[in-house]
Parts: sequence; C-alpha cells; structure tokens
Amino acid sequence: MAYQGGAPYTPYDNNLSKLNFATLGTGIFDYSKLNTLRNRPFQSSDLRIDKKYNYKKSTFDFYIDITNWYGAKTVSPPYYIFSYEANGNFKTTDGLALKKDGSNAIPSLYENNTIFVTPTVGFIFEF
Repeated sequence: MAYQGGAPYTPYDNNLSKLNFATLGTGIFDYSKLNTLRNRPFQSSDLRIDKKYNYKKSTFDFYIDITNWYGAKTVSPPYYIFSYEANGNFKTTDGLALKKDGSNAIPSLYENNTIFVTPTVGFIFEF
C-alpha cells in the first residue's frame, strides 16, 4: 500500500480562460502562480500473483497483476470548462448562444476523480 502526498498544479487564469475557451477548448494556466496549488493526498495498492516454473535452461513466469485492486479514487487537477446543458449546449448568463469571447458563459471547474482498477495477465519466458 502506498500513501502519496498531493502533486502540485498550476491554477487557471480565469479571465484569459473565459476569453479563449470557445476557441481553444481548454483553460489557460496562470503561470505567475506556477505550482501553487496541490492535489489532495491519496493512497493506492496493487496486487500481484506470480507462478514461476524453472527448467534446465529456461524459466517461465506467469502472473496476474491488479492495479488499484480495492478501487481508490484517483486524484487529478480540475479541468476548466464552461457549464453545459444535457443536450450539449453551453449554459449562458443571458440565455442566448455562447459569444466567441465567452463573456456570457458560466465557467466551471470539473473534478475528474475516477476509479481505475486495471487487471493485467502476462507471462515472461527467459532462456
């Protein structure tokens, strides 16, 4: 089991991000605040089972590996997006279509903390 401190990340420049999001599709970082924020700490654990067969001039190793076997949530910096409706249209402050400069958009930070459990099966043949 591993306990890891939160990795640093750079916040978004809200004004530049709002102005350019419709064109770029992503937020713009505020590099004057480089790595001033931190993700929360997290823990994870992997499980691996090996079976090795030894022969005179070779070995065969079969394994099953499960990364994050107990399903801990991953931790990543938030994504800058504009709020949107279920039909995919952006929500706006005036109810009209999104302006190119994003002045009527409703910015949001999307937390992407998901669960990834990754099973792997493999073998190693040495000769």
